[in-house]
Amino acid sequence: MTSTTCSPAILHLGGERHSRNAVRAWFERLFRLYDELRFEIQRVIVSGRPWNIVVGVEWLGHARPKAGEPYVNEGFHVINIRRGRVVYFHAYEDSQKVAEACRQMADAGIEEAAAAPIVGRSRAVIHLGFRDDFANRSRVIREVAGRGKLLMETAGAWLGITGWR
Repeated sequence: MTSTTCSPAILHLGGERHSRNAVRAWFERLFRLYDELRFEIQRVIVSGRPWNIVVGVEWLGHARPKAGEPYVNEGFHVINIRRGRVVYFHAYEDSQKVAEACRQMADAGIEEAAAAPIVGRSRAVIHLGFRDDFANRSRVIREVAGRGKLLMETAGAWLGITGWR
């Protein structure tokens, strides 16, 4: 899986990760730097055959960093799921808002907000589900709760890391 978030030149949370440990470390950092992250799914677009799907998720994110002002960010995720596995995940968002939040946290003495981007090679197992998938949804959310991290959930869609390979 390729997981890319924002420009690594701009953000300490940016960069590209390919490894299980790197993806895990990135999410651990994210949740250490933010007291609250809440997503409102605006639109989900799906294209392709069941064995090779491209999913687009438009979202509005509400963020409250450990230091500095809360902010709202808009973004879009592009996810390629091939034979049930996420092979590509790219986040488009207003990276200047995230960079400013990291700067405010660093100015407040939170060193990790200014740390180098996390990179690596391995694979995360990510599941994406939709409103019509309620039977499978509860099983996967239990799996996420037991082994991983639920990244986003709304009445219409959810996204979570369920394991590492």
